[in-house]
Amino acid sequence: MKVSPELMAQARELGFNDQLTVEGRKLNVQTEVTGTSPLKVRTVVMEGGMVHLAETRMLPEDARDIGELRAVVEAQHKRGISEILAAKGS
Repeated sequence: MKVSPELMAQARELGFNDQLTVEGRKLNVQTEVTGTSPLKVRTVVMEGGMVHLAETRMLPEDARDIGELRAVVEAQHKRGISEILAAKGS
């Protein structure tokens, strides 16, 4: 089952953006939905325009509602933040 056009349009509105200061460095973590079919979720961690981490994954094509898609997008965003914070400890 493919994501409906209505759900696809709603998914493209999803996004998360956080500013972090890690060891005096200001980082921006941005996650958004891109593409058409299949939809993709992309997370980028940047510092002053320089990309430190980028992750792109496919969104599930069998999603039934926007809540399900939002959970996937938010989980990836939190993973990007966790990776940055974990790297701080290394």
